[in-house]
Amino acid sequence: MFKFFKKKSSDILELLSNQAIGGQSVLFQLFKEALKEDEKDIGRIELTYFALSTLGYFYLRMSDSKDKEGVFDKVSHNVLQKNLPHSAKDISIKQAIQEYQKRYSEYDKLIQLVFEKDNIDTHACTTLLMHTYECVMSKSAKDKMIEITFASSLIGQYLVDHVDFVKQKLTE
Repeated sequence: MFKFFKKKSSDILELLSNQAIGGQSVLFQLFKEALKEDEKDIGRIELTYFALSTLGYFYLRMSDSKDKEGVFDKVSHNVLQKNLPHSAKDISIKQAIQEYQKRYSEYDKLIQLVFEKDNIDTHACTTLLMHTYECVMSKSAKDKMIEITFASSLIGQYLVDHVDFVKQKLTE
């Protein structure tokens, strides 16, 4: 009625940005620990693309905000801008946005497969992590399939955590 607890736009932007940045940290640890990759070889900007794509997938589908696309565009730009200096790749914000848009399209389709049935499809999680691995590491996932298969449940949990985040923090 009075909407005393209605979140302001700036609060939403901060919540979404923090979730994307926190998601990158989780993914970085997954690559280091579960996939046993050397941290200097992990493509950080690719982790940013995946973290933003995951968050965008759920926020854009679950939010009832009238300007959810505009809000998420601002979040994406903000997170990309903050992460470019740490990405170890010399690319402009324009190039990063173009690459992110391409990756978003790829990840969107793969995440959709994970949730196509009544529960999480573990094979789709494996496919999603395999694709993510190849993007992040810039090499074939062929030699890491055992690790990827075991770590796919972690990606499933990562996705579910985003569902919970959007439900609990943004649709109150």
